[in-house]
Amino acid sequence: MSAKVKKRRAGQDNLKYEIIGVLLFTAAIFITVSLFTSTGIIGNSLIYLLTILTGKTGCFLVAGMLVYFSCSCCWLRRPFWGNSRNKGVILLFFIALVILHLRFLPAGGIPRDIAIALLWDNGLIGAGGGVLGAVLSISSLYLLARTGTLILTAALSIISLTLLTGIPLSKFMKRTGNFFINAGRSMKAGLERFLFVEEDTFAETVKNRNKT
Repeated sequence: MSAKVKKRRAGQDNLKYEIIGVLLFTAAIFITVSLFTSTGIIGNSLIYLLTILTGKTGCFLVAGMLVYFSCSCCWLRRPFWGNSRNKGVILLFFIALVILHLRFLPAGGIPRDIAIALLWDNGLIGAGGGVLGAVLSISSLYLLARTGTLILTAALSIISLTLLTGIPLSKFMKRTGNFFINAGRSMKAGLERFLFVEEDTFAETVKNRNKT
């Protein structure tokens, strides 16, 4: 009897995750459609709120993230917030908001107070990464300056990709090293074949001339 109850509960849990996945996918489609056409008060208010929080590009990122979470719930049959890959997606989302917002800083560099005001003003109008992108970029810019922010962004990007792919950094570096080693060997073999063919052809030409 207990085995049947456990099996029934497992089936209900799987059904629950599939329902959550369908709801997340529906929300993603609703957000995407609302970006291009009016979907009533709810859709317009939702897009306005998301645009202020994450910017115009951030709305597409939110929709894509919801699609990924819906697939995770339907296929893995477990909560998307407990998966390390989903945590990597969330981290990559916030990194993207920071990168989108740092684009407003000129290449030559400006005083920090002017940079903070520029980032905040763009965040309030929903440009770049929105208010979230403004808060994150201003915080990192205030604490680490621009160079430190770029270094931190690069490090967090590597961490998020590691969580997303599930491949340790050491293994990734090993694969990359093996790729370059194999590529170098292939180039070396190709050059050797090319040079030996050229030498053989030249030797045969000289030999034929001597015979004639």
